[in-house]
Amino acid sequence: MLFFIFLSFSSLATAFSSVSSSISLSPLVSVKCEATTTCNYAGYGVTAAKGAVTFVSANITLPQITCNSTQYPEQITNFIVQIDGYRGSTKDKFYAYDGVQVTCLEGKVAWSAVTGYEDPDEGGAGTVSWPTAAPGDQVSMSVKDIGGNVNFTVTDHTADLSITPTMRIPGLDKNSAGCLVAFSPGATLVNFGTSNFQNCQATLSGKTKAIGGFGSSSLVEYILYGSTGKRLLASPGSLTNNEDFTVQFLRPG
Repeated sequence: MLFFIFLSFSSLATAFSSVSSSISLSPLVSVKCEATTTCNYAGYGVTAAKGAVTFVSANITLPQITCNSTQYPEQITNFIVQIDGYRGSTKDKFYAYDGVQVTCLEGKVAWSAVTGYEDPDEGGAGTVSWPTAAPGDQVSMSVKDIGGNVNFTVTDHTADLSITPTMRIPGLDKNSAGCLVAFSPGATLVNFGTSNFQNCQATLSGKTKAIGGFGSSSLVEYILYGSTGKRLLASPGSLTNNEDFTVQFLRPG
């Protein structure tokens, strides 16, 4: 399978909603990422019948990063939207994602757009360096599946940067979607303080709604635990307007 990244630039504007009302979290299914799973996420998602999910999108304000000058090896954190991957790759073998990656190494912070997929035989991931991206930038991201052809879009509207690759990923179950902070197994998290997701939406069976608009029985809360001692690493805040939430960094790993 070939993997292509196409780099383009856009000056599109986007609206970022304000937080005004909250919904109860008590009916949620909570997924804690521990040593026995590889979901590695903190955020919110929605589950559905197989084949129902065709789109997920969100906006994010890039957070302020704390990067220690003595930090080694490299720390990595991703702010992504994703189709499939519910409970992690041990449970869901195919998934597709895109968003923004931040790395920290010896006091240096680097931003990139990240796009990728996972399947049992071969996976692919690519990053495009965004050296002009910075905390406070307004970023939108989306993943859209059309019959196995997956369109990815990540746009930094503040820095006027965008990637828009398309890949063939025929194995998606299309039964979940999420807006997430994520990191790779064995890695540690960059200290991102608090990340701010807005307008987290998904399309299920042709209907596009806020992630919390499909009913509490479909809503999933991802809580990121580390594999060493199962310590809580990052946790989502309350979901508001059915679509907005924060994720708080607690410790690197």
